[in-house]
Amino acid sequence: MKSEPWQPFLARIREGTSNDREAFFNLAYLMAAEVEFPLVADWLGRPVTVTGIDLTYSSHSHGLKVNTAESDESLPFEEMAFVEPDPQSAQWIAFYNYWRREIT
Repeated sequence: MKSEPWQPFLARIREGTSNDREAFFNLAYLMAAEVEFPLVADWLGRPVTVTGIDLTYSSHSHGLKVNTAESDESLPFEEMAFVEPDPQSAQWIAFYNYWRREIT
């Protein structure tokens, strides 16, 4: 996937940062604010309701972690297959997937 459609997202998360680690945390905070939770997802074959980004357990090296209504522990964002997210949330989800594949 080419980066051109993601340039506004990249510019926004890189603002005020000096490296990819800092940009990741900007991305995590922006996703916590911009994604419309709750979201329905499939997690390894099980339906879950994603209630938010877990900013405590997310890390540049391990990726985003999410809270769900069905689990007390944070689950990996990358293992979620989201079911019909709203358009804004879908864009942020797609950008995050691009970021993990192409940037980190």
